[in-house]
Amino acid sequence: MASRDLAVSLDLSTANDLSVAPDLSHGDLARNTAGIACGTTPCAVFAQFCCTGTNGVTGTCVPANATSCGASEYNCDGPEDCPPADPICCVENGLAQCKSDCFGATVAIMCHEDSTCGTSKCCPAPNNSPYAICLGSCP
Repeated sequence: MASRDLAVSLDLSTANDLSVAPDLSHGDLARNTAGIACGTTPCAVFAQFCCTGTNGVTGTCVPANATSCGASEYNCDGPEDCPPADPICCVENGLAQCKSDCFGATVAIMCHEDSTCGTSKCCPAPNNSPYAICLGSCP
């Protein structure tokens, strides 16, 4: 049986310059978005929610089947945590949950990047919160 040369030549002359760190100060990729932000440990999507009185700066992951935790409850913190049937993470009065639509004067869409917000901006919440919401313009 004849041997074949499986060597591959790669042209790296057009590779991106990785010596410059990306700007992570606003919205896009500001944190790892896996799971629901909750203090230092993210909660498992669909299995837990974040019980927090500090908008996720601190908090406890609580089983999803718990009736209530006595503080704000975040079942999602962006669209990546939502199923296709309810693809929008809506927050209102300390409750974030996946829905098909977000309507109401006090309802906001949670986000991690501007592309989630259509013509609005993904604005970070105050006080070092890991959360962000879509607003017409960031304060």
